[in-house]
Amino acid sequence: MVNTRGGLLAKYKRIWLTLALPFLWLPMIVGALQAPPSEPDGSELHWPHSTAEWLVLPRSVDGWLQARFGFRETLLDINARLRFALRSPTTDRVVFGRDGWLFLSDDAVFQQSMGLRMRVPLVTQLADVALDLEHELKARGAALVIAVPPNSQSINREAVPDWAQAGAVRTEYDVFAEAVRARGIPFADLRALLRDERTREQVYLRTDTHWNNHGALLSYNAVMRAAGKAAWQVDPARVETGFQAVPGGDLARMLGMDKHVSDRQMVLDLGSYKPAPYTEKVLDDREVMPSYVLASDDPKASGPIVMVIGDSFTRTHFRDLIMLHAKRLIWTHHNQCAFDWGLVETYKPDLVILAPTERYALCAPGRSPKNMPESADKKNLEEQAARNRTVVP
Repeated sequence: MVNTRGGLLAKYKRIWLTLALPFLWLPMIVGALQAPPSEPDGSELHWPHSTAEWLVLPRSVDGWLQARFGFRETLLDINARLRFALRSPTTDRVVFGRDGWLFLSDDAVFQQSMGLRMRVPLVTQLADVALDLEHELKARGAALVIAVPPNSQSINREAVPDWAQAGAVRTEYDVFAEAVRARGIPFADLRALLRDERTREQVYLRTDTHWNNHGALLSYNAVMRAAGKAAWQVDPARVETGFQAVPGGDLARMLGMDKHVSDRQMVLDLGSYKPAPYTEKVLDDREVMPSYVLASDDPKASGPIVMVIGDSFTRTHFRDLIMLHAKRLIWTHHNQCAFDWGLVETYKPDLVILAPTERYALCAPGRSPKNMPESADKKNLEEQAARNRTVVP
């Protein structure tokens, strides 16, 4: 029955509704007026000036509203912190380990480090590519050395979850190391080195996929020894000044916790080695981790030319160390075997360091180096890559 005295709602209900409406609208009003989020994720709006912009306008408006509506960043932060406290990851890319360790789960890394993932044809193909690269380098008096930065799971074995515990198992790392050694190519066993050092000091970051500066320095020295350049080693006692607290790394960032957790990073001071200044040229060959060339500012620099074919483990950690002795450094991404061989032809390095991280120490199905010269075993490698297209990664 309709209330003829006061309309559809009683007077006291209308009063409460009037008081409640501002609170219901407050989040949207505040969200619209507050500063844009630190990572707007396409949330900036502007008046469309083309048909294409008109077509994407609804999606842009949706993104704008999602980014600004009702304390969104605060709510996401609260959710991330609560889930972290409950050890319930907000993404399946990250796995909680013991004692505050986080681990990446992409690319079946756990299964690889546990010996449950063995892609022998793909691993062997990379060893064959390395052999042809070494032949090309030897013909011009240059050298090749290979190293594989291990997965964090392969080094910090006591910190992985119970279900990922594994004893002394054979893995793809072993397959690749044996294949490289059988072909007579110098190989630096970073896994054995870092496992041994792990009993004395932390060599990886707890909240990041990568090694810390201490682990990187020890690995660099091992690579130099394998390359026959023991004089290029950097004495940890001279450059390591102790650990300091740093914000959480890439795994913490995936969980939205990088601002709330900290990590331990070794501080390096190369001042006693008197590093010379250098300039950097970034090549426009990749959107993520493009190649770069470092050159000494000294026009009379007489050091050798070094090339690193690697990934995020070597992109920043090795550059200053190598430039203590090299007059030029070329860094390029391994790209799961599809690196640009043409860079070798262009820059003619005296030493090449092939250093794909463990989870990518293979040729992805169907991949082989780009711009290989006809003098190399190009046809056989391309045929091998074609056969490996059917290998399940």
